[in-house]
Amino acid sequence: MFEKKRRQGAAAANTIIGEGVTVEGGSIKGVDEVQVGGIVFADIDIDGDFTLSETGYVKGDVSANRALVSGRMEGVMKIVNEIHITSTGCVQGTLDCASIIIDEGAVFNGSCKMIGGSPVKKIHKETAEELV
Repeated sequence: MFEKKRRQGAAAANTIIGEGVTVEGGSIKGVDEVQVGGIVFADIDIDGDFTLSETGYVKGDVSANRALVSGRMEGVMKIVNEIHITSTGCVQGTLDCASIIIDEGAVFNGSCKMIGGSPVKKIHKETAEELV
């Protein structure tokens, strides 16, 4: 659902850092959606959705509502809801998110901490044996 919405709404992002643009230093903060198709060496802290296009590269920390990663990301991602790494996406770092989708062909090297979900129920030994 997010991917479908994102494809339709990507051009409607309030802030677009296009291919051929480089941002160095500092941070990007805001309440709206951000789409990166260029290169960013900075932290991104937004309340809206974050899209990293196939041509995009981010080295820094990203905080957002949802994230769609089709480019290359290095750093910590703290995503309130879903992060989706597409088949062209490459993420190196730490992910904190409520849910994650990793498409076939995507690359993820790092760690992931699921936040806001329900705790895993304990399974008794007998029940576990029945599952095998």
